[in-house]
Amino acid sequence: MARGESTETEWQDQLLEEIPQLRALALMLTGDKKHADDLTRSTVLQALSDSDKIGGKAGLARANDPLAFRIRLVKTLRSCFQRNPVSVTPRLAAGTSRSDVLAAAGAPFDHAHFRRAFWQLRPDQREILMLTGASGFPIEAVAEIRECNLSVARSHATRARNLLKKILEREAGAERRKAAAGNSHDGASRRAD
Repeated sequence: MARGESTETEWQDQLLEEIPQLRALALMLTGDKKHADDLTRSTVLQALSDSDKIGGKAGLARANDPLAFRIRLVKTLRSCFQRNPVSVTPRLAAGTSRSDVLAAAGAPFDHAHFRRAFWQLRPDQREILMLTGASGFPIEAVAEIRECNLSVARSHATRARNLLKKILEREAGAERRKAAAGNSHDGASRRAD
């Protein structure tokens, strides 16, 4: 096998390894599995057609730097999303109440509560939290992906985290008030009996 063929194979292997992360980010941006699959597919096709930039002569140096390779792929995904910005906020099934979802999620970590709060953020806020959190990119890489300076990336990440925290606290407070009102109503009806 020639040297060029092995590096092309290595590049394709790296691309295949990144598809689950790309799909996870696409799902966080779009909120819909079908749209996430379409966005991931568009990203992979774009990456393959841009192989001169990513995996070709310019990209061969990046093949030895997995972080630079991932940054380039995420930038491609962002570009595809910005050309066709589909964002859908998931809806609860008909007849499902908010308390049903909370009860089903259970403790100690209420995934439904978090998911609902997360989807109240704008796509760009979800994206930065996904990049810095679940995808594990350092803030410097996030700045490169988003094509902004480091202080702007830090500021956006901090604002998104603070907003998510505020939404979570607000919803938790509403649930506590609702539970307290339910308990006081139950106690009043028991005394009346």
